[in-house]
Amino acid sequence: IGEGNVAKQKQMNKKTLAVLISAGVLVIALIVIAVLTFVQQSAADQTDRGNTSGNIGNNAMVVQSGDTTYFNYKGIFSLDADGKQERLTDQTSSNMAMQGDWIYYSNHSDAANLYKYNVVTKENIRLTDCAVKYINVVDDTVYFFMDKEIDVVKKGIYRVGTDGSDLRQLTSYDGEGLNVYGDRLIFINTSDRRKIYSLSLEGKDPKVAGTDNASMMSLE
Repeated sequence: IGEGNVAKQKQMNKKTLAVLISAGVLVIALIVIAVLTFVQQSAADQTDRGNTSGNIGNNAMVVQSGDTTYFNYKGIFSLDADGKQERLTDQTSSNMAMQGDWIYYSNHSDAANLYKYNVVTKENIRLTDCAVKYINVVDDTVYFFMDKEIDVVKKGIYRVGTDGSDLRQLTSYDGEGLNVYGDRLIFINTSDRRKIYSLSLEGKDPKVAGTDNASMMSLE
């Protein structure tokens, strides 16, 4: 009887090991798929908005330029291809987008106001007196959602020049996941049952591009 129990136990151990190996292979496969999906999206999405669509929709804590990656960890850091890391600012940031030598970001050390930081000259300049999220930088214009209402400044989609001039409200819709895609603004409209909307870059010609209850959005 004892030998029979030992044999059964060995058989069970083999089955358990096979299950664990299968689970490990599945996890690795899922990770590989996720990485390949990110790479494919980066390659397919040709709209120059300062970051990828997926990153913008997930608070954009990371942005890349050439061989250098910039990320937030209680401040903005740079990480080059050789693994050298450098702290650039002490300001906690999110919603990062990059154009040329400038990183545009929400500065959470200053009420999430829109700032820009030059990675060469180290200039750090505030562009707005209002909290911003989902930053897109296209040519000489920054598009974003106003995060909080302050005095006469209401929630909605805004644009401002990269020099901080000509701040304008484009629409009063509140929403998430703003992305510039070609000559349209695409976003989840939380003012209308989380439908996916598109607008012209001037905030006109609204079109419903998706059904109710969208939770996340990534464009290719």
